[in-house]
Amino acid sequence: MMKRFTRLGLIATVCAATVAACADARQSETDTRPWDVIAATDGLSAAEASLAARDQTAEIAFVRGGLHFLMAFEHVLQVRYNNSSVPIEVIPGFDYRIETDPTGTFDPAFLETALSGALDHMAAAQDVLTPAISETFTADVPIESLWFDIDGDGSRSDWESLSRHMGVLMNLPVSTNENDEFIGFEGTDVTIQFDTADADWLAAYTHAISGVNELILSLDPTPAITEVFEGRAQLNALPATINDIGFIDEDQLDVLAAAILMMDGVPDKSRTQKALSHFQATIEHNRAFWREVESETDNEREWLPNENQESVFGVTVSAETAEAWQAVLYEMDLILKGEHLLPFFRLNQGFGQTEGYGVNLASLLNEPGDFNLVLMLQGATFAPHIEQGPFADRDALREFSSTVPGSSILFAAWLN
Repeated sequence: MMKRFTRLGLIATVCAATVAACADARQSETDTRPWDVIAATDGLSAAEASLAARDQTAEIAFVRGGLHFLMAFEHVLQVRYNNSSVPIEVIPGFDYRIETDPTGTFDPAFLETALSGALDHMAAAQDVLTPAISETFTADVPIESLWFDIDGDGSRSDWESLSRHMGVLMNLPVSTNENDEFIGFEGTDVTIQFDTADADWLAAYTHAISGVNELILSLDPTPAITEVFEGRAQLNALPATINDIGFIDEDQLDVLAAAILMMDGVPDKSRTQKALSHFQATIEHNRAFWREVESETDNEREWLPNENQESVFGVTVSAETAEAWQAVLYEMDLILKGEHLLPFFRLNQGFGQTEGYGVNLASLLNEPGDFNLVLMLQGATFAPHIEQGPFADRDALREFSSTVPGSSILFAAWLN
């Protein structure tokens, strides 16, 4: 009898939760408040659900794409909050420290969980963005209305604001009060007016991040992280102090060890091929963005301006910078098509040589070999993909760097 009541109680609980979830979904779908008001109070997913129930104009399509893009990062940050704050600079969403849950339980599959969920949101962003591509629209996006529910409590805290994360990533100047206490980052309390060209910019970014995530997932990270985590746990259980190795702390050493283990073996070919397709789509959309943005004549709260406009952050992009970036895109396109080769250091062909034997990156990603670090350094990984032909132009990125103020890496990340 007790078992029957337990089952009935479980069924009742599930039904109640389902009804509540459906009610929440209906409320989001019928919420006619401005999307940014919904986002500011209820979060990104509530705002996206409300927009999904409305007529799909180009403006709404763009905003929904942007919300899914941000929801991908929110998902990554939520997984990190429950697992690890250690920065991994090459992975989007992992490249800076965040607060973590002191009661969280580490899951060695956290990286796979984070990147897989982000891929789902990036795919959704690409899908809903389609009506906005090459269409005429404007979309006002107040930065301060956006936040990440990192701790999953449904309530907004200052440290979850998008502006806080943008300020860290973009290295913006800091605002303080008379007591020298942090107020915010200069330039983030703004409303950006996105328009037609920015749809291609956003699409390019979704593909770039998807390509990176597919590459990492092709290496099957969970077994490597599990092995490192278990070894670290055994060391921590010893009645002894774990010393750092001079130039690297223990967390960074764990990341390095896991990365080396991950690379041992042949990557999942289906994922490396998807990565290649994503990177090629990045170039295609980025080129479309620059064609469209160069024809703009307005100067209204721009996100990424042409030479006659100014960004809301006060940054300008000169004609020389735009032209140099086009040269970078041109080279990247040729590399991804396998028409320009990457030099391999073990093939000594003379400094400054513009052609010879090099690695065909497209061939490598289509039919990857063992990514074992030793085999890559020795050359066995690349040997089947070495061809004779023109090398990639090494001067393109150097010339771009000479045209931008400050960090060329940050500028390139903004330009996408």
